[in-house]
Amino acid sequence: MNSNPYKSAMEQVEFDKNFEAKAADIMAKSVQKKKMGFFACKLAFCAVGAAACIALAVFVVPFFFKPPVTKVADDPSMTASAVSDTSLSETSIPAETTVPENRLFVDPLLYDQGGMGGMGVPVQGEVLMSAELRAAVDDPANEGLWFNVMIGVLPPEQYENSCDEFVYNGRTMAEWEELYILVPGIYSYSRYNEEHGGNITEEEWLTRQEEAVNLHAQENYDAGKTEYGDKLGMLVFKAQENYRISECERLKAQGYDMFIYGSQILGEGENTCTQSSLAGYLSIDQINNFSINPACGYALEFDESAGAAPVLYAVPAPSDSTPTEQDLLPSVS
Repeated sequence: MNSNPYKSAMEQVEFDKNFEAKAADIMAKSVQKKKMGFFACKLAFCAVGAAACIALAVFVVPFFFKPPVTKVADDPSMTASAVSDTSLSETSIPAETTVPENRLFVDPLLYDQGGMGGMGVPVQGEVLMSAELRAAVDDPANEGLWFNVMIGVLPPEQYENSCDEFVYNGRTMAEWEELYILVPGIYSYSRYNEEHGGNITEEEWLTRQEEAVNLHAQENYDAGKTEYGDKLGMLVFKAQENYRISECERLKAQGYDMFIYGSQILGEGENTCTQSSLAGYLSIDQINNFSINPACGYALEFDESAGAAPVLYAVPAPSDSTPTEQDLLPSVS
């Protein structure tokens, strides 16, 4: 008999008024403990000017963790359903999402891998999935359940204006990054050797470190990030938001339960843009056969952000082999 080994076990919770600030602080600290995956946060660190780069340093999961709030749009009339009637350049949508009734969701904590499973960078037309989400989707026990998924979208402008390929002071940012990790105190010898094939002697490593110092690698890397951000960062960020909105509408038209939430304004003065989160309540089939725009790249992962609407998780029912109280009593010879 094929029975679903899950049962409802969690009710929606009510958050106190300080929850978002507290959660953002906790998440930022937690993120710092995780090994960087996906882009290794490249655009996040190459985004805008020096001050904004500091703020963006917590943008690691998923396509940029939400930045600190400069100001939050508070137009209550703006919802995901109203996106198509607004300008795509800067749209602000508050976190107003409704969880469909009678839907049970997979609990991402059951598949947590400690943040060690990076996704890499999708090419245009490709969909990548976090290791946690892939494990959950492939688990037969989750048949019929739903997934609260955050969707990262790489727009064409991001491929056309790669931070890695940006040239500063005679070298690409990828080349400066390779030198930067040789700066004393950035990487240990063992880590550097492991990530470079395992055949680097300690003497070679020290020679390369000396070269990095002589080339002022850290100063050039930091200055290159700032120049990239000043010239191209905002262009890419605005393109990301435009495509989040247009992709939300496109997917909704195809039957996906999609929404945008958590809009925040990034930057200050005239050099600002809106950043938000694109998410959806997806089935296994929708995830495995995710509809794409060939011009974009996609990264899918569980939505565990502080701004996500609480959902009803399903939890595994006890198996038939669960020991009883009698089983746990010591045996008497």
